[in-house]
Amino acid sequence: MAFGREPGWVSGETIKDCDTSVANFERAIGMTDDQETINGLLTRIKRTRAERTGGEIRLRRVTTGRGMTEEEISDVVNSLADAIALLADAAPEDRRRVYEAAQLEMLYDHGNHRAQLSVAPRVSGGVGGGT
Repeated sequence: MAFGREPGWVSGETIKDCDTSVANFERAIGMTDDQETINGLLTRIKRTRAERTGGEIRLRRVTTGRGMTEEEISDVVNSLADAIALLADAAPEDRRRVYEAAQLEMLYDHGNHRAQLSVAPRVSGGVGGGT
């Protein structure tokens, strides 16, 4: 991180770096037949594209004052819906591992038939806004 930049800072160069990484991962996929390697590279492409989208949103907010577009919000909602559908069919142990990895905690009150979901926020490097 460059001196004087807040955590979460992004530039056009950061976005360009993400594009370069995705292109490199795609080239690597074309050079292997190993499905495990391909799956790992596809996962890295997905993460890098998500990082790029996050960078675009932060850059847009800094340069124009606007946050997420309707399309970006819709993509997040659809992604959450996909995750919920996947978890609905998952084994209880797999769901527990996913909740743990996402730092989610669910408490179920059997007497009242209610569940409470708590989220432990991930903090990486401090706040993203001005202080």
